[in-house]
Amino acid sequence: MAANPEVSSKGFDPGHPIGDHYVVVRRLGEGAMGDVYLAQNTEIADLRCAVKVLRSTLSAKLSFVEVLKAEASRQSRLSHDNVVQIHDFFGWRGRYYLLMAFISGKSLGDHIKEHPNGLPLKVAIKWICEVLSGLDYAHERGVLHCDIKPANIIVDDRGNARITDFGIARDLGSSSANASRVIGTPDYMSPEQITAPARMDHRADVYSAAAMFYEMLCGRPPFLEAATTGGAEHPQLFMPPPNARECRAEVPDALAKIIIKALQPDPEQRFNSCGAFRDAILRYLRRKFWMPIIVSAAASLCVIGIGTTWWTHVQRERVLKNTATESLLAAAKSLNLLCRESAERAVKYKGIELARKIPDLQLVADFERKMALMDSNIEAYARTYFREMNRLPAGRSDLINEAERASLRTLGSDEPHASLAIAVADYRGIQRGISSLSNSDLLQRCPQLIAGEPARH
Repeated sequence: MAANPEVSSKGFDPGHPIGDHYVVVRRLGEGAMGDVYLAQNTEIADLRCAVKVLRSTLSAKLSFVEVLKAEASRQSRLSHDNVVQIHDFFGWRGRYYLLMAFISGKSLGDHIKEHPNGLPLKVAIKWICEVLSGLDYAHERGVLHCDIKPANIIVDDRGNARITDFGIARDLGSSSANASRVIGTPDYMSPEQITAPARMDHRADVYSAAAMFYEMLCGRPPFLEAATTGGAEHPQLFMPPPNARECRAEVPDALAKIIIKALQPDPEQRFNSCGAFRDAILRYLRRKFWMPIIVSAAASLCVIGIGTTWWTHVQRERVLKNTATESLLAAAKSLNLLCRESAERAVKYKGIELARKIPDLQLVADFERKMALMDSNIEAYARTYFREMNRLPAGRSDLINEAERASLRTLGSDEPHASLAIAVADYRGIQRGISSLSNSDLLQRCPQLIAGEPARH
């Protein structure tokens, strides 16, 4: 590695340092605000990151720095298997860097190019369900992506889809100046994202995901033909949603109708969430898989009543266990995020005290704004924790024990194991009538909280 590698006309050369302990391996691609590189940690041999580097011409402009910083802040709230994880954000030698997990694989857009007539049905369904799960998780944490498209989905080497590039994402309910701007990729934008961006909500991502699902099945976006041959700008504003069966006859009618519902121009007529969109697809799959088996069993078994009763019980227990596992995991991750946000808020509080002593009114206002956002985040994490705990079945400690074991198998080494144990303990305490749940109770369960003024919730 050269001691002082130069920046070529094409960007950073291999070996160029990034911060104190990363060096460039190779360039991965180019985005709207800068290049993306694969970087190697010089201290840990197996640790590599994807690094988004703000262009030098933009690094001197505070507004662009804030956009990249906001992207890092929003994506850092999200810890989900189907969302690319953010590791760090920092300025160094006049440039700004966003470090995220490096996902070995290729974009969904590349996969679609390899299948111009549409991806295999099973593959497309698997990937869209994973994307919808990641989006539903992001929405629960107050993040609207705003630019769901194949180029922003990475499929890793294990065949799992992950959402990336939150560059134009916004906070749900945001009233900032950017909220009124028309930003996005036209082929996937919902009608309200074009005509009334200030009023759009999470259902805009429902629409974009449906447009992408259509492309996964047909090889092209839903309104591409009308836009290219008819010359119409934003045909989704005046054309009805197309039927995927018209471009690919093997698409099941039930699945095509699900896409049409998600592509409705009126948000009120779509699925109310990405989770509901995903669940509709899963219900279709269950009907498709089980109906032939049930019909065959009914024709061959004389004891169909007994068999059905037993099978119904088995299925009900399986659903309860899966639901309990999902709720425990969601509660644990929400508690972990709440504790991290509360600890960070305590640090910000010390900063605001120092700013008041200087005094620096602008810095005080900046800290107050950030602390207000943290308060909002903590409230959202607490609501998610309470909601998921309330979903756990009462009087089923046996089921919770199974769900805890299943959750531990799911969690990675860097996931919130301690928070999972706290969630299980809370459940047991509630069942015995000795535990309560409030925001202050949750904050007291955070071992990493540092001393300081308590968060105001």
